[in-house]
Amino acid sequence: MSMSIEALEKSLAEGLKPVYLVAGPQSYQLDLARRRITAAVPLGAMADLNTDVFQVGDDNLADVPRLANSLPMMSKHRLIILNQWHKAKAKDQEALTDYLESPADFTVLVLLAEKIDGRAKLTKLAKKSGLVLEFERLYENRMRPWVQAIAREMKVELDAEAGAYLIHAVGTDLAAVARELEKAALHAGGKPVRVDDLTAVMASVKEQTFYELFDLITERRTAEALRIVKEMIDQGQSPLAVLSLMGRSLRQLIAARLLLKEKLNENDAARALGTTPWLAKKTLLQAKTFSQQALRDGLLALARFDLLLKDGRSNERAILERLILDLCRRR
Repeated sequence: MSMSIEALEKSLAEGLKPVYLVAGPQSYQLDLARRRITAAVPLGAMADLNTDVFQVGDDNLADVPRLANSLPMMSKHRLIILNQWHKAKAKDQEALTDYLESPADFTVLVLLAEKIDGRAKLTKLAKKSGLVLEFERLYENRMRPWVQAIAREMKVELDAEAGAYLIHAVGTDLAAVARELEKAALHAGGKPVRVDDLTAVMASVKEQTFYELFDLITERRTAEALRIVKEMIDQGQSPLAVLSLMGRSLRQLIAARLLLKEKLNENDAARALGTTPWLAKKTLLQAKTFSQQALRDGLLALARFDLLLKDGRSNERAILERLILDLCRRR
């Protein structure tokens, strides 16, 4: 079973197949695969008449086998796309399994799903007559092919250093990568995108997510903070990096807590904290929600959790969740 976007591009270059079963944890992965396949199917001027898109779970799929066996109108091919195939009912899976026993050579059937049941007969038939592609969960060290694929689709030249910076700054969220690359390409004005173009138009999405998390902690919105932690871990962000940012923020709050007694204006507070007036004002307000002792105890707790993470014998997400609960309880 293939697991990379390059495998799909290579397969399409070799010729069309009657079925593509594609799964992945990120919707952008599936969208990119769908666009690649659609672009490869020569439908000509009659594209609208020969393309059918179904939302599994909402649309009636009873006509799909009949459509797949119907000759295209003034074209050599027909394209049928089924989104969210993992939601298909048993009867629809059976009907499509029967179709895949002998699929029409003029129809390209695309099944997009969050996950694939490798034991299912439909999967085995799809693998036999077409391509089964299951994208794995992304980590930063596996992001480069995806960034390159996004750049190719946008017809943007991205140098290697800029690609590495983009991954470091944004993380594994492909939709966010695409958004930031599009902005940088506009800034570059048709020239190759370089690091300077990226830094000119973006802030670190990773840090933005972290600051959202830290805001929730200072507001004691525990359930929402735990949801953000889960998303950060699911997106492959390093728990140690989260702890590092947490420590930096706690130390900033300790410094801000000391400044409260001096009653500085925003500009003076910003200079003292080494940040912008807006962020200084926000930090001072957050510092008021903790006592100095609570902040110091929070740093000690963070050090303990850091040791647990580095020990490697405990569940990373569970450790971060315990830290969030600990910080949200402090006053």
